[in-house]
Amino acid sequence: MNAGNNERKDSVRNIAWLICAESIRLKYFENLAEKVHNGEKEDAIRHFLNPKRCIESWFVRTINSNSSGNPEQKYKDTFSAEFKRVLQEIRTCHSYEEIKKFVNNYMIQVDNVDYKLDLYGQITENDLKIFQDIIEKELETKGNNHPPRREPFQKPSDDKSIMERLGCTEACYLCGALCWGSRDHHENVDETKIHHSSHQSAGLACVTNDTDELVATPCHNRTDDTNMWYFNKNESTKRSFAKVQDFSDWKFDDPHCMHVFNDLMCWFFDKLHKDLAKSRNLKPASYDDLKKNGCLSLNYNDIISTLKTKIGE
Repeated sequence: MNAGNNERKDSVRNIAWLICAESIRLKYFENLAEKVHNGEKEDAIRHFLNPKRCIESWFVRTINSNSSGNPEQKYKDTFSAEFKRVLQEIRTCHSYEEIKKFVNNYMIQVDNVDYKLDLYGQITENDLKIFQDIIEKELETKGNNHPPRREPFQKPSDDKSIMERLGCTEACYLCGALCWGSRDHHENVDETKIHHSSHQSAGLACVTNDTDELVATPCHNRTDDTNMWYFNKNESTKRSFAKVQDFSDWKFDDPHCMHVFNDLMCWFFDKLHKDLAKSRNLKPASYDDLKKNGCLSLNYNDIISTLKTKIGE
């Protein structure tokens, strides 16, 4: 089973875009962008309303459904090789004591069972060759008539080292951007525990201005005197106070900015702001706000071409 499990996990590790969190995110958003471009907006809307759950669900589905590699064949090959090895070990035993020792040790190794094969007083040394022939014939009969059954292999998503490649999936409360840190980095004791991201148009997280219009400005570009509404508070909070009091675990003023990612998020906002506003009974972003923040006239083909280059496709 381990051989099949390892084959399946190795085939996932060898996927070109699965080398790091950045390329995984770009691949994920490339897929969403393609759907939106084709008029299929549902998955993208679901993502921006619940980023953490959506990207994790997509990642698990994608790696578990990966069809490259052949774990079943690897399992059969390993079973066959092990079967032949056991036969050879039995053949080379020179006494009943050696056979007994091999069988006992083998059972402990494969099943963690201290199986005691007791042949004392039952067979004489003169019958050793006959006994070996009987064992060999019985094993060959069992092996030929009962091939290895189809076993359920472990899911790649159950492997911690594979899931770590996805990185941190916490989303910025003020814009919905996914953190670009390593998985579980928030448990660190130094400054690396701070979430950081290429922040995006705040309206993608359904953040609004005082007139309930979705905001196109990324949260790291909003001024410190901006009134922020969050946590269902009855009163607004100044951004300067909010980022220290309620969001000290996020980095805003020195964002992990990526040009192509910023363009992609602006493109998403232009295509989805009306749908997102409708889903929350809010107002879509204004034309002036979209224009001011570079969300208009973005070329989908140019953005996707750049993404594919960075992903290595």
